[in-house]
Amino acid sequence: HRYSIADGIRDGNVLGFDPYKVLTYADKDVREAVALEKAKASSVEEALADPAKSAMYYKYMDPSQVPMAGEEGADGKHIKGIEEFIGTSQYRDIKHKSMVVKDIKDNWIRLSHGGKFHAILATSSIPEAIEYYRLIRKEIPNLKVTGLFDPSIDNNGGAIFKEDGLIEIIEDYNRAYDQNFSLRGGNNARSYAMMKKDISARLAHKAPYLMIDRQPDKQLDLLIVVDQMLTGFDSKWVNTLYMDKLLKYENIIQAFSRTNRIFNNNEKPFGTIRYYRYPHTMEKNIEKAIKLYSGDKPAGLFVQKLEHNLNKLNEIYRDISELFENAGVENFEKLPMDVADRGRFALLFKRFNNYLEASMIQGFTWKENEYSFVHEEDNSTSIVEMEFDETTYLVLVMRYKELFGRGPGPEGEEPPYDIEPSLIEIDTGRIDTNYMNSKFEKYLWILSQKNVDSEEVQRTLDELHKSFAVLSQTEQKYANIFLHDVESGKAQMEPGKTFREYIVIYEMKIKDNHIKRVVNRLGVYEEKLRALMNSTVTSENINEYGRFDDLRATINKEKAKLYFEQKEKTSIPMYMVNIKAADLLRDFILSGGFNIDGDANDMDDGNTDANSIHEDADHYINQGCSVVQRIDMITQPRGGYINPSSLECIQLGAGIEELEPENVQPQLVGMAVDYLTRFMTGTLVREAFAVSMLGANSVDHGFRAELLLGRIKGLDDESITAAINLVCYDNCARRASAPIPSEDDTMVDQSTISNIRIMVTRAVKFFEDYGPKVLDGFTMEGGYTDKIITGDGDFITSDTLWDFKVSKNPPNSRYTLQLLVYWRMGLHSIHSEFQSIKYLGIYNPRLNTVYRIDVDSIPAEVIEAVEKDVIGY
Repeated sequence: HRYSIADGIRDGNVLGFDPYKVLTYADKDVREAVALEKAKASSVEEALADPAKSAMYYKYMDPSQVPMAGEEGADGKHIKGIEEFIGTSQYRDIKHKSMVVKDIKDNWIRLSHGGKFHAILATSSIPEAIEYYRLIRKEIPNLKVTGLFDPSIDNNGGAIFKEDGLIEIIEDYNRAYDQNFSLRGGNNARSYAMMKKDISARLAHKAPYLMIDRQPDKQLDLLIVVDQMLTGFDSKWVNTLYMDKLLKYENIIQAFSRTNRIFNNNEKPFGTIRYYRYPHTMEKNIEKAIKLYSGDKPAGLFVQKLEHNLNKLNEIYRDISELFENAGVENFEKLPMDVADRGRFALLFKRFNNYLEASMIQGFTWKENEYSFVHEEDNSTSIVEMEFDETTYLVLVMRYKELFGRGPGPEGEEPPYDIEPSLIEIDTGRIDTNYMNSKFEKYLWILSQKNVDSEEVQRTLDELHKSFAVLSQTEQKYANIFLHDVESGKAQMEPGKTFREYIVIYEMKIKDNHIKRVVNRLGVYEEKLRALMNSTVTSENINEYGRFDDLRATINKEKAKLYFEQKEKTSIPMYMVNIKAADLLRDFILSGGFNIDGDANDMDDGNTDANSIHEDADHYINQGCSVVQRIDMITQPRGGYINPSSLECIQLGAGIEELEPENVQPQLVGMAVDYLTRFMTGTLVREAFAVSMLGANSVDHGFRAELLLGRIKGLDDESITAAINLVCYDNCARRASAPIPSEDDTMVDQSTISNIRIMVTRAVKFFEDYGPKVLDGFTMEGGYTDKIITGDGDFITSDTLWDFKVSKNPPNSRYTLQLLVYWRMGLHSIHSEFQSIKYLGIYNPRLNTVYRIDVDSIPAEVIEAVEKDVIGY
């Protein structure tokens, strides 16, 4: 048995194909042009006026006599098709190319998943490829496009045009990606062959472009080729092939296979092919190639089309609805109680989402509820009407996410069914809660009326409860607590505040009290606990980079022993206390928090307005002294403990030539550069901006912070603007007296965005040369003192502790002392990474300069003085 591509698809080793025949000329017009030519007539009227011409005309207009594509007759003889009478000139025409480019433009966002994936456009000649390049640059200017072809071929005519076009493409590529290639190399320029390697690596996200998915400005959206890259090139990031050339047999399979490398199935369920040239002939060629190279078992090579997928969506939705109804759950407001029902829902929803993802790539949109399909074989029409909308889908996503959670409390267990992690990450923030809020306002109005009928109050409350399906189970719990306080008169109402906002306030208050209790009972380091809980934590990744071990090391064993002995009313040996404390801490984090005392007093008191939350938040905002604050108190010796002039200075390149000054505070620019660099070098976005999220939650701006965090995807304008607005909350986590940022977005001008983008890009390159990083956003648990109780640094590589500064000036003695304090506190901390530090360094991406000092060159008396007088050892 020969292992075929069909076998590979069935085995899940490669993806199936979704090919589309795209007509740039209507069949009727093409057929009529051929019929008139064969009838030797210049118009239909002339053809019909002559019997001989009329007979010839109608022969070629009849699909049963002359098909669009050639085929074999019953006698084995070849019957020419309409397309065989067409020359290539009509496909070289600008009208055809414009239609192809329009098709690419109209479908780009949908097929590329908003630019996540890349595509290849295969053309028939180098001159045509160059024409396409210029046309796409004109019609789709935001698309990052280049061309790649063998300059030694296709020289029959137009050599000057070809060479000029190649030079134009190379020069545009050099400007777009800061490269130095030329057609023939030489004069310090890199060769065209090296450019091919660079394009290949960029398109495949391979070294040196391993993390290019987070750097949109470095990505290549569309590659135009003639024959290059259609064989042998593999990239899971390519999902679409646009074909304006006629291929046969193995060349078809090779070209199609550029799109079918495995990625996350929810984002790339198949490879898409759209072909334009001689479309009916190409369709026949595809059928022949598939039959020949699939081992005569073509099933599964082509994925199902949109009509089939929409019908499957309706079918599975009906199955899910029936499942919930049989479990006594209305409006999908909660999960069924039975484990078997939940397992069945997990399976059904996973299948549902697979069909939905495929449908969206094929043209399904939430804006349309009805779809019409024309069937070529019999010219019939069918209509599919969708039985669900986007809100219903997002409610089902909410229920699916709840399958992933463990039950509350220490006895919570892992779900006994297969959960697809990527589905947990689907954004449910798009759910329209206006309907729910309208029911809430109606309920408040009813309560405010005199002599209101109790049945009417209950009826209005029931209506409000029915709208709770758009909330998670946890949010539903807080909503019910809030409504109880409203009814009893405990809740303090504010004009204009929405029902969802009250729910967020109550959730923050209760979760904050849960964390308070853990900190009080176990004595753990609070900032570490909050940072871990603000991350996307699972049982598999909870100890990623040793973060849970770091937190566990901060447990106060005496406090923990007292807590467990009082709870269990018996003496407990210390080794068992350690085990119980670690288990409780793990369960608390994985469940999202719970009341570890097990009593009903979650709220601690009845005062639950927003001001009380601000007051309660003070317990975890720094009241003591940070590293920076301590340095501000210190009078250093003349020249500083470490004189900045003693640092080695390494210039990595030119600095930023600012056309306009940045329009936000330098401190915000520095934090944005720091945190975006962490994100762009592999740290999860929530962890990179952990302090900002902590600060936002402490001032009741958690909902806004979540929206800002969700907008940070890379180094595009929106991401950088969101980062600036999010880091405004940093001071709220560092100082109790910090002003609360406005909830209106800070306007960030283009110069600021550009400067930040350049600095982060340089920082990523810096880590390629001086990295990789070992830690970022590090703290010094075990190293803090009565004088310095908090502080966090930027980065540690294998042998260097790094601080990032974006000042326009070289380092001063405050910066060098800060580095020295971090290093010495780190050596006293629980983190072993500090033991390998040989250098202290500052990197300034604005100046693109490294400043570094060997720790062995720092005098012992300086180290002793800083440890005693500054840190307090």
